[in-house]
Amino acid sequence: MYLMAAPRRSQTAASTPSSLLDAQLSRLGLSRIEPPGPDDWALLLEGIDEACTMLADSSGVENLLQRQVEERRLSQTSLVEQSPIPIMQVDLSTAEIEQADRRRPQDLIRITATNRAAAALFGLDDAHPVPSLDVDAIGVSPDAWAGLIDMVRARSTTIEVEFEGQRPDGERYEAILLAAVPVPFGIPDYTRVVVSMTDITDHKAEERRMQQLVASRNRLLASVTTELRSPLAEVIDFARLLEEPTDDPERRRGLAHAIADGAGRVAGIVEDLLVVSRSELGDLVVAEVPVNLSAQVAQVLEVGGETMREVATPGRKVEPRVCIGDPGRVRQIVRNLVVDAIEHDGSDVTITIHRRASEIRLTVSSTGSGLPDDLVERVFGTPTEHVGAPMSPDTRLLGLSVARRLAIAMGGDIRYRHDAGCAEYEVTLRAAQPVRED
Repeated sequence: MYLMAAPRRSQTAASTPSSLLDAQLSRLGLSRIEPPGPDDWALLLEGIDEACTMLADSSGVENLLQRQVEERRLSQTSLVEQSPIPIMQVDLSTAEIEQADRRRPQDLIRITATNRAAAALFGLDDAHPVPSLDVDAIGVSPDAWAGLIDMVRARSTTIEVEFEGQRPDGERYEAILLAAVPVPFGIPDYTRVVVSMTDITDHKAEERRMQQLVASRNRLLASVTTELRSPLAEVIDFARLLEEPTDDPERRRGLAHAIADGAGRVAGIVEDLLVVSRSELGDLVVAEVPVNLSAQVAQVLEVGGETMREVATPGRKVEPRVCIGDPGRVRQIVRNLVVDAIEHDGSDVTITIHRRASEIRLTVSSTGSGLPDDLVERVFGTPTEHVGAPMSPDTRLLGLSVARRLAIAMGGDIRYRHDAGCAEYEVTLRAAQPVRED
């Protein structure tokens, strides 16, 4: 084999690499075909001498390697520092000792480093000596630390634990702890465990809200099913009696009225359930058209049976009270309030309508004990709390809650007051146009 300087070789067909060995020799400036000249030997020896000198100077190579390692470390540290997720490095090596079984989990943990997000979560500052950090003082529940110790004793390298914590300002939060153990050469290194904490407070709150909503709906359906059973049974029984031959027209009219009343109660409950469902799904839509409120009240009382025809409407003039709303929803509000007043107070039920500058107010009043205080708060709380709260399984509160939801959806509201044995539901709706007070 001959040696030569590759740049001085003539390009011949024989110089084209035909094997892996030829390719490697070509990279080194060697050839098996052409002999090197004196100048080629000198250049080759000079290159070998320079390479040996560089290798002999180990300090330069060492510095280069150290610089590369430091650059990579700084790059990784920067990424961790910029992360919005709290990250810390934890030493769990003490947990591997047998005597550690007699100590608390948090006593076996030493936090050796934290990023800025973790320092903010724990209420630390730059001057705080992280290695002496008291684990009990950073507001993390013992469940998280117990999970880390269990990971070590199981010789595992990852774990996920949900826990509760407290911020320096006293605010409670919920989070998921994720731990990862480095495994150099296949051996877990529990002295440098990387732990991250992800805040899931909002997620858990929404999860609990949905669970409460589902449970509330199940209770509501169970209660309403019971309420539906009674009027449905009446409708069926009266319909069967109506099938029997009879020459008494009064009896037939009475049975027909009973069937109509029972069917009306069933239809009302079903309609209220539809409103609740659409409201919770965000699909409740109401029309915004001029509505003759006096005419809607008259229609509700007319089709409501004998009991509703006894409701007094003093001072109702021929001149219409026109509001902005949905005619069908307005009737539903009036029906629910009147039914509640009749069924639970039952005496001296009165409907009055008053006009104000930009509002029309309808008041359903009755004598009686009124609503219990806790139910008043549940039904007639602030609009935001009312609309977002789970529905009560009580069918009385179902009707009242639906009435208020509909009033709010039409830009109005319902207020309740009880004074000196008189209970009043006051419905406020937008007037079609500004009118004088009366």
